[in-house]
Amino acid sequence: MAVDTMLFFQNLLDYRNSGVLLSASGTAIGFASRYARDPNFATAWKPPDSETTNEYLQVDGATTGWLGAATETAYCAIAYDARGADQTVIGLNVDAADNPAGTFATNLANFTLEKTAVGVQYVSFAISSTAKRYYRLTQPSASGRGSGTGKTRTAKVHAWAMFDKDTVFTISSTPGSVFPHDAVVAHRFQIVDRTATEETGVGARMANQYGASGHTFDIPFERGTRELYEAVRDELMKQGGARRANFIQHEGIRNPSQASFFLCRLAGDRWGGEKPYIDQFSISIPFSTEGWN
Repeated sequence: MAVDTMLFFQNLLDYRNSGVLLSASGTAIGFASRYARDPNFATAWKPPDSETTNEYLQVDGATTGWLGAATETAYCAIAYDARGADQTVIGLNVDAADNPAGTFATNLANFTLEKTAVGVQYVSFAISSTAKRYYRLTQPSASGRGSGTGKTRTAKVHAWAMFDKDTVFTISSTPGSVFPHDAVVAHRFQIVDRTATEETGVGARMANQYGASGHTFDIPFERGTRELYEAVRDELMKQGGARRANFIQHEGIRNPSQASFFLCRLAGDRWGGEKPYIDQFSISIPFSTEGWN
């Protein structure tokens, strides 16, 4: 079964984000809480081993809106090592009153720990109806490692990351789907069917006239007055009409209404240039079309 690809950007708990503070219930020797904020998997935070104590990392995001507005979706990711540990569950918790010294009895999500290797997991959760400033990554005793049964060993947390809804992007595995939307801005993706030739189940071949390859052309690109994709679009309109020109877009090549696609690639790395008049520089850029199966 196909699986959508999740891309995570801009970890709000990154150690370079000085506005976010991290503290811990305790640390075992050599396992400082700050290690959970750096990208080095050779270091980790680990709380002291305990049979009855709930151990936790606590983040102060400085404002209640640091992960987004109330009821919006946010994401939590951890990298951990539970090999040899008794800990089986790590929870993400908040306090109802958003008191940093509160009970943090509200559970938003749980990670079920794998014991065979270093694990990386993420969960999505809905921000509370009253957005929270404080969150805890909790290693509970009774429900997480068996309080009163002689089990004491907590797990190592190599990294803890938090993301708001605008820094997590999904590339759908479903052809033609658009996630998160089709606006031409940074980090937006569209998955589309592209084909120059197709073959039916009985072996009949069909060619796509708009997927023809081998057409080469130079584009005089005047950087001061237009964007490159506009220059490519206009040249293709001369060669193949408006339908062909519609394939050009900022971040790729698409036709939103047709399953007819072609690819246009840069054909050389030597650009000729001239300066026809003051403050204007024209560059000749070679392109070549090629089919996309």
